[in-house]
Amino acid sequence: MKPRVSPFSLARATSCMENDPETQARLAAFRQALEQLGWKEGRSVRIDYRFAPASPDQAQVYAKELVALRPDVLVGNSTPAAAALLRETRTIPIVFVGVSDPAGSHFVASIPKPGGSSSPLGRRICARG
Repeated sequence: MKPRVSPFSLARATSCMENDPETQARLAAFRQALEQLGWKEGRSVRIDYRFAPASPDQAQVYAKELVALRPDVLVGNSTPAAAALLRETRTIPIVFVGVSDPAGSHFVASIPKPGGSSSPLGRRICARG
């Protein structure tokens, strides 16, 4: 699949520390996976990151900022990040990972039948606004 001519916009909210080695390794793996699919950061995809470790208030501020950028998709890597994104928008698709109980957190109706425009993505959940 060829990437779109105009850059795809992705905004990623995380509750990890920006300079944490594990976070950097995960971001590198994320970028590598995108490249394997034909998406090159800065060329065919623009990614805006926000890091809000252990601060729900800051996560909400960043979620608001990311939604204001009007990306094509939002990514949250934790329950607090996903919750903050979902409070800010129901129209921009949101992919979330690292959420221990998506149904219990009311991000999806259930894992087998997420409902609405949400759908499972492997062992991770993809929720769309």
